[in-house]
Amino acid sequence: GHSLVPLFKGNTPEDWRKSFYYHYYEFPGAHSVARHYGVTTGKHKLIHYYHLDTPAWEMFDLEKDPNELNSVYGKPEYADSQKALEAELKRLREHYKVPENDPVPAKRKRQKGNQNQKGKDKAAAAKKKAA
Repeated sequence: GHSLVPLFKGNTPEDWRKSFYYHYYEFPGAHSVARHYGVTTGKHKLIHYYHLDTPAWEMFDLEKDPNELNSVYGKPEYADSQKALEAELKRLREHYKVPENDPVPAKRKRQKGNQNQKGKDKAAAAKKKAA
């Protein structure tokens, strides 16, 4: 790993990564986001939705469209950036040895009772006691 201290001090090391790979595969899940992976450089983001009936791609210009509302994938004026992101995505997937198949999610233990409600009950009791 690399220390984050230089970043906190406002100094980005020369060898700091220029892109970031991510993979979202928990579908269906709380966010109902289709399974996908992608790469971002901070300026652009390339996304591959691979688990749809017809796999799809999106690409966003994060400087012009930070909310990722209008895909520029396939637009001629972004051809060079798209090609570079596709190559970087391939490189990162090979670097991280990403398997072709998604991992099987572990079963999560269910917590007994509503943890949020327990916190509210404790807060109400403390407030009542203080009054």
